[in-house]
Amino acid sequence: MKKYFLAAVVFFAVLLNATAQDIQSLESVALQMYENTVAGNYEAVAAGTYPKVFEFIPKEKMMEMLKGMLNGDGYSIKLLKGDPAFEFGPVKKINDGNYCLVKYDMLTKMTFKEPVGDAESKAMIENFKKAMQTNEVTFEAKSNSFLINKRADVIFVSNKLTANKWKYMNRAGHGLMVKVFDEKVVKEYGL
Repeated sequence: MKKYFLAAVVFFAVLLNATAQDIQSLESVALQMYENTVAGNYEAVAAGTYPKVFEFIPKEKMMEMLKGMLNGDGYSIKLLKGDPAFEFGPVKKINDGNYCLVKYDMLTKMTFKEPVGDAESKAMIENFKKAMQTNEVTFEAKSNSFLINKRADVIFVSNKLTANKWKYMNRAGHGLMVKVFDEKVVKEYGL
């Protein structure tokens, strides 16, 4: 009896250690994703992206979209480094993979080339709040910039397709999510 008990304890300890290492690797990949995003290192961001995304959006197109977003017609966007305040959901085993929803703060500075007036800035603040689904939007008249702090959602995946390494995908529109993830994942995360 003692022999079986000891074997169960050893197995449980090994399982806990493996889970702790997996959480540590998830935390490390999340931090790398955040730092690469803020630094504008989009090659590294693309390398960490869940590979199935590229079946629907070619990598080159995604890179173009990311770079184009930062320099639009009449404005520029800069991602500012701050405290991401990561919030890791539980790691869920679904089918052949592990999934985790991670939330973090992303601070963005959007600067306009043409001066933005007081009335216009108030209207734009409300529009940004709705579009970005955040209440943390301010206008800095001196720099003609809006500061937007949004709580971002990213789904991390570790499965055969990723060689059991954590990869990620921003929680995008429903159409892309249902193409990338199977029905059980979509249902579990309300995508």
